[in-house]
Amino acid sequence: MVSAENDAGWAGHLIEKTDYYRRRLAQALHGASSAKDAEHYFRNNIRMTFMRDMSAVVQVGRTIPVECLMWGSDFPHMVTTWPDSVKVLDEHLHDQPQAVRDAIVRENVRELYRF
Repeated sequence: MVSAENDAGWAGHLIEKTDYYRRRLAQALHGASSAKDAEHYFRNNIRMTFMRDMSAVVQVGRTIPVECLMWGSDFPHMVTTWPDSVKVLDEHLHDQPQAVRDAIVRENVRELYRF
């Protein structure tokens, strides 16, 4: 599933809460729980686009798997980052390793859509 034009900061909260509830449910049911954590299911089933979402970038690799994020400028719509897209990317990703930046800006979408 691809969540487009919804940004992505919400995902960290959802993953964190889902794992908390999974652990609590396992305690209440004396070990019965899903086999994998929420991040596993998210990583294997969800992709998200974002344009300006610092909260998503802060969570990259902590609660949001990097392979789930894809950056987009939303051109030609009114809310686009264009003509300042490079500046926005630098503001958001300046402290991320080049491999993370490349994944978010290019590689994840190439892999998802196989081009």
